[in-house]
Amino acid sequence: MLVIGKGAKILGPNEHGQEILVIAEYLRLKHFSTIQVSQAVAKDFPDLQLSNGLEIITGLLYVPLSQGGTDYIALLRKGQLRAVRWAGRPYKDGKDGRRTSLEPRASFKVWTETVAGRCRVWTDEQLEMAGMLALVYGKVRHSIDYFILLNP
Repeated sequence: MLVIGKGAKILGPNEHGQEILVIAEYLRLKHFSTIQVSQAVAKDFPDLQLSNGLEIITGLLYVPLSQGGTDYIALLRKGQLRAVRWAGRPYKDGKDGRRTSLEPRASFKVWTETVAGRCRVWTDEQLEMAGMLALVYGKVRHSIDYFILLNP
């Protein structure tokens, strides 16, 4: 999504518009001035509240395009189920439903867990491009503001 001033444009498929709009409003209120990266939005931004929780969107790459964070572009990703293989079960379920780690482990037999609520990792190249986008947009915007100041 692209947010400039009070306007917002969703680029790409809009299958999950409600979640996208909630995230857009959250980011608009936060005014982040630095790039934000997350593979697990619900975990990394616990103050982002949605009545049902975030069901589809789990990844975020937020690129501020202005100093105050009023202009930004945010790339969103769907979650992907992932199988994680452990050398033995890494925790046990307690009586109160909490998990406690097993140290030392009783067995190192391969144990597989399916993890949800996370997306693919953002690559170094994608992060570099986000930084370049913020830099270039800032320079262009500064040049336009300067031109308008000189030519009222």
